[in-house]
Amino acid sequence: YDWTRSMANWLYYNKATTTAPPRLMELYNQWAVWEDWNIPKGEFDRWWRLGIEEGAIYGKGPIIPGAREALWRLSDAEWHIHIATSRLTKFGLHDKVVQNTAQWLRENNIPYRDLSFVDDKTRIMADAIVDDKASNMDPRVHGRMFLFGAPHNGSDVTWDTILAEL
Repeated sequence: YDWTRSMANWLYYNKATTTAPPRLMELYNQWAVWEDWNIPKGEFDRWWRLGIEEGAIYGKGPIIPGAREALWRLSDAEWHIHIATSRLTKFGLHDKVVQNTAQWLRENNIPYRDLSFVDDKTRIMADAIVDDKASNMDPRVHGRMFLFGAPHNGSDVTWDTILAEL
């Protein structure tokens, strides 16, 4: 799920910004994307919450290129796919976040065996972890660690890279 692109589309569609999504994505270079997009954090959070409530954020939105195919290749190779996300920590909208996430996974035909909503991903033991935030990974519990490429982290790891190494 491409959360940043989904937020860019949502904000533009709802006229929270006049900057078109492709330009917003060009401006994106840090975790605090609202700063890149010149939107006050409180306003950004308000739109984020509304997007969750309306089923647009986490329930609709683009897939990261190559993700579905890579996950199916791993699943077919008998990897136990455990999707862990920290999105439940936002706004107390647990029911909507879970519903939106499950709907998106189903509609996008994403294979997985477990789905966890957890703030601390270092509590989950795994042979391999793929995440776009380095602090979510710990070599004591994660055998292989892949910092998935995103403008906010400077990594160039792609699904092709991951498949080649697993």
